[in-house]
Amino acid sequence: MIAVPVRYHVRSLFVRKSATALTVVAIGFTVFMLILVLALAKGFELSLVNAGQVDNVMFLRNAAVSEGVSVISREQARLLVGRPEAAQTPPVRGRWRRRSSPPASTSRR
Repeated sequence: MIAVPVRYHVRSLFVRKSATALTVVAIGFTVFMLILVLALAKGFELSLVNAGQVDNVMFLRNAAVSEGVSVISREQARLLVGRPEAAQTPPVRGRWRRRSSPPASTSRR
């Protein structure tokens, strides 16, 4: 195999200016996109790690692969909150407050 002199490659860069410029722009854009995606992934990771708590739990219905496709009704959520394993801390937005004792007039029959 015959080696091509470096002088040929350098001269080719100056002769094919548009192809060289487009190649440099394409490689730069690819590196930019890679850095952007990696920064986005790191940002998601940091935001989830800092926002998570040890006692948080996520309930999913059967066959659900993520919380976006899982639907739990309000009644099911009330049953889950009423479990003795559930923490009795007040919720952030005040939605699912666990009562210490049931109200006197809750009979729905």
